[in-house]
Amino acid sequence: MTVKEAIKRADDLRPNAIDEEMKAEWLIRFDGEMAEMMAVEVPEIQWPEDQELLMPYPKDDIYPLYLMARIDLALEETALYQNDMVVANQAVTEAKAWWYRNFGTHPAKYVRV
Repeated sequence: MTVKEAIKRADDLRPNAIDEEMKAEWLIRFDGEMAEMMAVEVPEIQWPEDQELLMPYPKDDIYPLYLMARIDLALEETALYQNDMVVANQAVTEAKAWWYRNFGTHPAKYVRV
């Protein structure tokens, strides 16, 4: 999934007036956390150029879920934020477990296609 795809998915579910640059920054910082877990180099921000996010399919749903929670937080939608963070955190936990099961401590086994 790319940054722009994640933004579009989140915006479709949470229409908002937050600019894309801010949402891209949130996603790329979050992707930096994923990079540390994957033991790969933290990606540089390339915005407005689109860039591929690190967590591959089928676990790339973490990005729009995380972004929706950040949107809710920014808009002070606290009830939505709390619900979205529960869902996003569960998805991230599952994605990390999936990553470790499939790639363990050897990130070189992961090849992006």
